[in-house]
Amino acid sequence: MSEVKRISVFIHGPNKKIDMVEAVHLDRVTAERDALQALLTAADERADHNARVSAIAVEDVLLLQKRADVLEVALAGMLFAFDDGVGLDWSEDLLDFARKLTAAKEFKAALKPVEGGGND
Repeated sequence: MSEVKRISVFIHGPNKKIDMVEAVHLDRVTAERDALQALLTAADERADHNARVSAIAVEDVLLLQKRADVLEVALAGMLFAFDDGVGLDWSEDLLDFARKLTAAKEFKAALKPVEGGGND
């Protein structure tokens, strides 16, 4: 912000000096202040928006992670079943790809609730 020019007026009486500002300078400084306030308000609104978007993105990531966990359990179960002799006619390419993603696990055991997990 630029400087505001002040004018000193000397008068008779208890207050012998009064500082005054020309209206044009006051208007300019007021306009600068209002413009800065508008920029600050816009920046605050952008920050609030970004915080909301970020929170939504975190929720989406958590949901996708849960989905990936469920799919991994299903895939592991499929591999376990295949290794037990089920699905011998399944595509070897599919099974090789699945094995790159996860190791074989028994599907039913993977779905059992953890002891003390509150799903009694």
